[in-house]
Amino acid sequence: MISTKLAHYKVTAALGEGGMGVVYEAEHSVLRRRVALKMVLAGGGRGRERLLQRFEIEARAMARLRHPNVLRILDVSVEGQRAFMVTDLAPGGTLAGRIQDEGRLPVEEAVGLSA
Repeated sequence: MISTKLAHYKVTAALGEGGMGVVYEAEHSVLRRRVALKMVLAGGGRGRERLLQRFEIEARAMARLRHPNVLRILDVSVEGQRAFMVTDLAPGGTLAGRIQDEGRLPVEEAVGLSA
């Protein structure tokens, strides 16, 4: 677990975990804007170097994208052993959570989400 403060961000809750890192809900301490903060999972040595390279590639790719279904990247930073990116916070939870709660989505809606 990370500390509750990281750079200008106060971490308020864990949202989920993926293959590369953990996503937290956070608030920018000056702007008072709620955001999602994705932190790279800890690792060491050569494996960490490769993970940070993948992280940088992902951040650059997200920075170039402009699409209503892709979150806007707001910040990226490496502080010592902590690397993180900050994106807009998507309302409503995860797609996996919604499918678990509601079951399969109607085809038209699923297609709309993937377009």
